[in-house]
Order: sequence, then structure tokens, then C-alpha cells
Amino acid sequence: MYIKCRENKKYAWQHKKHRSYQEQDWLIQFSTKYHLSYMGAVSELLKQLDSLHSYDLLNQYAMKSLTIAPDNPKAYCWLIRSLKAQGMNELATNELAAAKEHLTTEEYEEILAFGANW
Repeated sequence: MYIKCRENKKYAWQHKKHRSYQEQDWLIQFSTKYHLSYMGAVSELLKQLDSLHSYDLLNQYAMKSLTIAPDNPKAYCWLIRSLKAQGMNELATNELAAAKEHLTTEEYEEILAFGANW
């Protein structure tokens, strides 16, 4: 009887543990989905602000975006573009250096390729 009771507790604990992993997988999937949706929406907003030549708002929203998603290379692109358009070349250079620290090599090269439009 004692062994059977221990086995049932062990099974219940393993089942509970397995269930919690499944719940975390569900959470990770939705977290990733909303993170990518956010980055896409921000990229579209920044593109629209650039087309309106609203560089002060472009600068503001790009900086806010980077506080939420510092891994977004497009936000760095738009931030640097807005700083250069406003004549703040030294700040743009500093942001480019920050991007090099935070992003992968491929993402950083994407920023440099985007730089032809500055």
C-alpha cells in the first residue's frame, strides 16, 4: 500500500511538472507572436513617419521602441536616419556604435546597407 501511494504521488508530481512545461510552451509561443507583431507595427509606423518627414516623432518613437525591443535592427535604422536628417551626426554615430554592440553581425550589416538611404 505504501509503495502504491508513493508511486501515485510521483506520477501526480510528474504529471503536474509536465503540465507546467506545456503551459510555458503556450506562453512562449504567444509571447513570440506578439513580440514580432509589435516589431512589425513599429517598423510600419516609423516608415510612415519618415515618409511624412516627421523626424522629431520618428526619433521619439524609434527610441521608445528600442527600450521595449532592443533587438530591432529597423528601429536603429530609422533612429539613425532621423538623427542624420536633423543634423545630429555625432548622435547618429553614437547610436550606430550602440547598434553594433546590441545586434548580431548580420543585423548590423543590414543597418549599414540601409545607410545608403541616409
